[in-house]
Amino acid sequence: MRDLIAASILSGLLGGTIFLAVTVNLYELVCTLGFPLVYTSRLVAEHLPTVEYFLMFLFTILYT
Repeated sequence: MRDLIAASILSGLLGGTIFLAVTVNLYELVCTLGFPLVYTSRLVAEHLPTVEYFLMFLFTILYT
């Protein structure tokens, strides 16, 4: 980060920023993927009617 802030070359600054953003987002994706994956697979296993399935999914999105 210190090197990025002190960079005088714009392409180096942009490249480093993009790399850092992609790396952080991939890490966060791995950390937060578990709960939605388990919940969605559990909903599918219940064989709910389509309307109930989407309502449960909507409630999960709104209250999580």
